Amino acid sequence: MARALYLLSIFALTAGGCIGALQRESLTPDDVHRLLLPEIQSHQPGTAYELIRTLRPEWLENDGEGPRVYYLSREAAGVDALRTLPLREIRELEYLTPEESRGRLSSEHPRGAIVVYFRDRR
Repeated sequence: MARALYLLSIFALTAGGCIGALQRESLTPDDVHRLLLPEIQSHQPGTAYELIRTLRPEWLENDGEGPRVYYLSREAAGVDALRTLPLREIRELEYLTPEESRGRLSSEHPRGAIVVYFRDRR
């Protein structure tokens, strides 16, 4: 009986660990097209540009002109606009491929777009 209970507890811990790993994997901000609040908070202080340059440099590495930047529901200037955005104000950053930007922003950007979502200001 004790051996069965021991084996059952080992099975439960192993299965729980696997399920926990799957849940963590689905919740972690490892999507290459997004930077979520936990990643943003772990790199403060700084700017959106510095964070992207560190964690998602491929968003910025384009020949010539970089992606367009959108925030507050409108298009900002180019990538330089990210240098003025402090991380403490940002909730999420999302990179849109050229195809995604055409569909979601109704605008064609050959180098894609970066959308900035700000934290609620209360």
